[in-house]
Amino acid sequence: MESISQQQYPTFSELPYQERWQPLKPFLETLYIVEKLSLKILIEHMKVRHRFYASESQYKRQFGIWKWKRNVPTPKKMAICDLIQTRAQLGKSSLVEYKGQEVDKLQLRRYMKTKARKDLTTVMVIRNGDIDKLSGHGLQCGNRIFMNWHMPFMKPHVPPYRANDHVSPFPQAFTPAIDIMAATPPSGRQSVPFSQNLQSPCDASSPINALSPTTTMVVNTAKIERAGVFLQGRHMQLLEELRYERIHSPPPIDAQEYFDPADCNDEENWKIWNKAENLDDFAQVLQSNLENNGFSTIKSKDLPVSSTRIAETVKRDPNELRQEAFGFAIMARNIELVVDMLDANDFDTIPHGEMFPLHLAATYLDGSKACCNILNYMVEAMPAGEGSVRKLYTNHLGHTVLDNLMITILKAHTSCSPGMVDDAFKKEKRFAGEEVNICGRWDADSECIRQLHASGHSRIPVTWKHMFCHTSVQAICHSIGALFGPPWGPDINTPSGLFTKRCKNPTCGLKLQLLPLHTLVVITVHLAMRGSPGETLFGMLACLLCLLSRGADPLLKAPISLEALLGDDDDIEDHVCSHMDLSPMGLVQMVPDELVAGWQDDVKIGWEVFRRVINLSHKERSLPYYDSSKSAKDSYDEESSEGYDDEESSQDYCHEHKECYFGKNRDLSRLWAAVQTEFTTYRRRNEDDRWISPYFDMQSLLLTPDPEDGFGSNLELISRNMMRENYCNCGIFEYARDEVCVCAEDVSQFHFANLEDWNRTTFIETMSYRMEGWY
Repeated sequence: MESISQQQYPTFSELPYQERWQPLKPFLETLYIVEKLSLKILIEHMKVRHRFYASESQYKRQFGIWKWKRNVPTPKKMAICDLIQTRAQLGKSSLVEYKGQEVDKLQLRRYMKTKARKDLTTVMVIRNGDIDKLSGHGLQCGNRIFMNWHMPFMKPHVPPYRANDHVSPFPQAFTPAIDIMAATPPSGRQSVPFSQNLQSPCDASSPINALSPTTTMVVNTAKIERAGVFLQGRHMQLLEELRYERIHSPPPIDAQEYFDPADCNDEENWKIWNKAENLDDFAQVLQSNLENNGFSTIKSKDLPVSSTRIAETVKRDPNELRQEAFGFAIMARNIELVVDMLDANDFDTIPHGEMFPLHLAATYLDGSKACCNILNYMVEAMPAGEGSVRKLYTNHLGHTVLDNLMITILKAHTSCSPGMVDDAFKKEKRFAGEEVNICGRWDADSECIRQLHASGHSRIPVTWKHMFCHTSVQAICHSIGALFGPPWGPDINTPSGLFTKRCKNPTCGLKLQLLPLHTLVVITVHLAMRGSPGETLFGMLACLLCLLSRGADPLLKAPISLEALLGDDDDIEDHVCSHMDLSPMGLVQMVPDELVAGWQDDVKIGWEVFRRVINLSHKERSLPYYDSSKSAKDSYDEESSEGYDDEESSQDYCHEHKECYFGKNRDLSRLWAAVQTEFTTYRRRNEDDRWISPYFDMQSLLLTPDPEDGFGSNLELISRNMMRENYCNCGIFEYARDEVCVCAEDVSQFHFANLEDWNRTTFIETMSYRMEGWY
């Protein structure tokens, strides 16, 4: 270096020391920024070439004054990676400048490798405690990886392209962050001066012009990041981040090549499929297909997420996949598979806590194929302890299984949106499980659902829905019986998690939480206001009687703000409490008359019947002879010691020594028996048919009955003796093979059902043997 002529390198020695920095700045910039020399070597160069002597700290101070940073800031690195990724989608490699200098590829790769290693340690599923980060199915049913993948059911809203979304047709272009510029290298070259005018993009299909290692790493890193977002259940965020480009599936495989020809109507020709013997076998099938990309005809390399990373993450925790397998069986309403899993595994050995299997079954309730049987088998298999019905009855949102049944009513038969049910759902566009219709009119694989989702719509149109029909009513009432019938069932009066509010008074702040019957009243009002044409509220009357028969207490009060429930609490002063303690009857009386006046005539009739039944039950439970503090077990012990000769005492209990929650009011038990008979024996078969049979005329319940006959005696089912009379004071038919799921022959005195449409009628097995373990 000392032999280099000083004529080539000016020293500016005639200037004072402090003034020499500025004329030397171009030379320092070349050495430090362009040639990227270390500070130690730079200092030596400046001494030899320019006779400029300064310490390392002086250089750092001066570089700070000039705001020189040789390393690209992390936010800029992220922007550069995004830019490279966008260009890679078009098959272009990239050379990137930052502030006029080419970005060091090695530095960029180090950054991406470090980021990828960090992502590998953080790509873990967000658990139930992180509710704010969940959405869609994960928020409503508990966060699971595959069961929450409802991306095909979400409309991929692509926001209008902004200026920075457009890829320039020219080989080099500035981004809105003007200090970053990208260019396409020519064929066969990895770098090129940015001053050259590059005219043609590289052909990525050519091996010579294939994507550079840096570009390939950026793309792979992006896929790993997306896999993390996917595994965390943030599906809407993932959709928003993707540039939507349709990927065409390969041509379909010829059915004759792949399958043996078989007549779908000839069972003898059906191919026998291998059956997974237990939960682990089914879970292994899921794992294998995930690793081999067996769930898709699109190649793994063409997917926007790293499926390999997802498979590796899931494989780390075998219980995760076993839980997914069990959840899949529940969602598919595959009774045989669920039963096989329960038979091969104790319920305690199936990971279930974070999945909330009972809530999942209620969300995907199907009245035409499985009805309540998924719930039935799980409840019967549940032991005491952590896997008990009582432990799993309330989920991560504070919703009970009964709450999910109420949500099922709203999503299938009203125009209500998720945000009306719970403030946690305000950002949700659809209810979980909408693709499965409780009435059986469509399912997740129905052609109409496929077309709906293909058109970019995720919600079921309101015009597809109809009133709360008998099929739905039967499924809901059977599910209520399955939950609260067995002695190990949960407390039916457990507070609800729906429509929960807070008092706005800062000195109060009381949580305004409803009880089950209060929630039922609110659901009934929503059905009356936002229900489908033809609504009669018969279904809500059935749910009310079913809950009362299982022990729902009409005397319990809850703190309620009617203004908050109706959404009118914005006008209430912050320092004033608007809530009061109300019983279900009190809440009914608070519903404004002007609101009821706007309902359809059939809805008004149904509301009045609903109101009268609540009033009757309230009065009956208020009578002095009804001791609600006495448990059914205590009553059973007393009856066992005293015998059954006392007719008066036997009025409070049915023949099974079960507490009669209707008390001595035979009208309520008779009406409940009539309601069961109605939804068991009648279906609307044609468009012009009535939704309710002529034997159960809601209007007749409002007629003044003969005092000796009592409320409900005007119903033809009762007046014409069409029902079997062997029902107890609970409204349970004594000789029914299954008291929860009664059949037409269990309730009918003679044949009058209209269910003989063999092309539409579905026969579902009942669990008649379970009664032996209940009493």
